[in-house]
Amino acid sequence: MPAAVSRVAVVDDDRAVLDALCFVLRLEGFAVDAFDNGAAFLAAVAETPPACVILDQGMEGLDGLAVVEKLRQRGSVLPLILISGTVTPRLRLLAAAAGVDTVLEKPLFGNGLALAVAQAVCPVEGRG
Repeated sequence: MPAAVSRVAVVDDDRAVLDALCFVLRLEGFAVDAFDNGAAFLAAVAETPPACVILDQGMEGLDGLAVVEKLRQRGSVLPLILISGTVTPRLRLLAAAAGVDTVLEKPLFGNGLALAVAQAVCPVEGRG
């Protein structure tokens, strides 16, 4: 999918979901860094920022929106994709206000995640 290999960070505290997301993204040709919590991701991102970040909203400790807030406070403009088992209109509003580019509902079927990542790392692709 991507012309050059883009590095994507996936942050989810559910190990099975984390492994599955990483597997799917690697099959699509992305390089993937996996993090099982927001704090570990925030510690690593300053040194090696990815092209895109996928964050689970329902993590223990720092949830997805809390990680987004910390990134934006640091001045980060990284493209962000928030995933959640329960996507409500309120969550969509909060995510948009925080600067999240895309909100996807779990379970993730088909190639929706890969398409969202490709759009985030190469936003010109797919536009008419």
